[in-house]
Amino acid sequence: SVFREIESKILNEKIKTDNCVISTGGGIILNASNRNLLKKESIVIYISRKIKDIINTTDFSDRPLLKNKEEDIYNLFKVRENIYLETSEFTLHSNNNLDDTVSNILKYINRQK
Repeated sequence: SVFREIESKILNEKIKTDNCVISTGGGIILNASNRNLLKKESIVIYISRKIKDIINTTDFSDRPLLKNKEEDIYNLFKVRENIYLETSEFTLHSNNNLDDTVSNILKYINRQK
């Protein structure tokens, strides 16, 4: 799709930026070239969340791929989970607390230096 092409182009541009965080969309890893680029050029962290937490905190009004909400999220999760795990070098199991999430990410990154 045109969206995925633009997404890949922007990733290729932004991945060259030093000391930045790139928060990708969930579908960016469906493209093998994107996965390879992410793994080669960055620290890939998968922030894993429980599906029920995702459902409870997502605004579905502007998410056409998730119009049927729960069923669609479960289906996307089944397709993508293993790809996320294979692409990431660190999986963080989120407790839905932003401060904890950021703190744990920073701890991981600092151990890599």
